[in-house]
Amino acid sequence: KVYKNIIIISGLVVAAFCLYQFFGDSFGILNKYTLLLSRYTKEIFGFPRIQGFSLEPLYLTSYLFIPLSLTLSSYIFTKKKYMLFISGLFSLLVLLTVARGAYLALLGIVVFAIFILAKKHQYIEIIYVLATGLISILAMLGLVSLSGSIGSHNLKTTIVNQNSEPNLPDQTVNSSGNANRLIHHIDSFGSDQSFADRVRTARVATTLGINHPILGVGPGNFGRYVVEKYPNNYSDTNQIVNNEPAEIFAETGLIGLILFIIFIIWLASQIIKYDLNKNKKENNIWFYTISFSIIAFAIQWQTFSTLYITHIWVMIGIFIYLVSNSKFKKRIFDGKS
Repeated sequence: KVYKNIIIISGLVVAAFCLYQFFGDSFGILNKYTLLLSRYTKEIFGFPRIQGFSLEPLYLTSYLFIPLSLTLSSYIFTKKKYMLFISGLFSLLVLLTVARGAYLALLGIVVFAIFILAKKHQYIEIIYVLATGLISILAMLGLVSLSGSIGSHNLKTTIVNQNSEPNLPDQTVNSSGNANRLIHHIDSFGSDQSFADRVRTARVATTLGINHPILGVGPGNFGRYVVEKYPNNYSDTNQIVNNEPAEIFAETGLIGLILFIIFIIWLASQIIKYDLNKNKKENNIWFYTISFSIIAFAIQWQTFSTLYITHIWVMIGIFIYLVSNSKFKKRIFDGKS
């Protein structure tokens, strides 16, 4: 219970800061006070993309999936509605990052949660989960429109210090255009520059893996390789592939990729074999908290590379501990123990 409270409370602290970022940038508070990078301020879309204390929105969502999964799992096994409310808040924050890979990961969590609820014959709770998701989406659309409305009444009218610039555009922001820009951004998943860059780096990584098929070029060396080989396209030696399987193949070769796939298959098999009827409620809460998180991480791994982020391996470590202290079905597709 102590660990659960720590995760939820720390998540709420991050949530409060994220909301401060969103409204602060909407009202024109300087970047140095909101900690938003300039490319995530409302000057880009007409509304801010929250990043919390993280380097970018996708990294924020990777963290948010942990308290979101915990509160959703707690709701499933306790039916405490305030847990569902808090998970709805975290879902709203994920939506406000405007990270499309995170949207897919969130959808994966919801689908798996519905599967668990259906398995437990909790059909009313399925309706509540879907309603919470719909409310989060409507709240997100309302907030991005509100941000534009605020911007239209806060034009630049004062001289500012040369070292800091206000986040508001030079011209009035059309609040009705924010929702359209958001929808267009989501809808253009396969045609915008961000997607094209991901496809290009994935192809480069695949080529690198083919050229070094056994052990790859070594962990963390993808950036150094592309800067040396393609200096006109890449300049950052910390460049990542933004596709985890492709990056593992490039940096560790077939040996690393095969071992990673075996590990993922093992994790998936444990989720399928887990017998929620033979384990205690607290064990179920934590097991499915980690399961939801791992599903989200796995989906996100298709759009950015986060294998080196510590909290992912902390969650997998806890999952392995739970596996060693849980009861499972003898066969994956056998309903009997």
